[in-house]
Amino acid sequence: SRIIVTLRELFKSFKYKPYNEDKGTGFIRHILLRKGFSTKEIMLVLVTSEVAFPSKTHFLKALKEKHPEINTIVQNVNAYNTSIVLTGKGYIEDVLCGYRFRISPSSFYQINHQQTEKLYKAAINMAEITKKDTVIDAYCGIGTIGIAASGKAGQVIGVELNKEAVKDAEENAKINNIKNI
Repeated sequence: SRIIVTLRELFKSFKYKPYNEDKGTGFIRHILLRKGFSTKEIMLVLVTSEVAFPSKTHFLKALKEKHPEINTIVQNVNAYNTSIVLTGKGYIEDVLCGYRFRISPSSFYQINHQQTEKLYKAAINMAEITKKDTVIDAYCGIGTIGIAASGKAGQVIGVELNKEAVKDAEENAKINNIKNI
């Protein structure tokens, strides 16, 4: 993608070295790009080896000049397991099965939008869920399956270990005015 090419150029010009696992040196560990299928919102996560971000303001200005379509940029510091929002709201949103979902950097989200919608609709129809049923959304992530099934179910219970995903799931229920989850 054009964004990846730009990042390589900027990393080189700002002298940001790739992280070397064996030596424990370097700054850039990983990058993650996410794009909302429906909303086209773009999130860039820069996973760095330390909190200090040399020339951060100039780097962000150069990146945003070349790619104003990026909605949010987040720094995730691997050593401390924390994220720092550099620009934007720190998450993107997308629409799946007619519901709007907030997606944070460490939250799981299906990558094949069209097939996910087909799969969810088929699974919900095959389950023959009624208002008498309680649906358990195990490993619910941001709540996509549970929210998609909530219109047919009496109650939905989501189970998830990732705290950031749980926050997203709770927010997603609110965004979509889901009361039975």
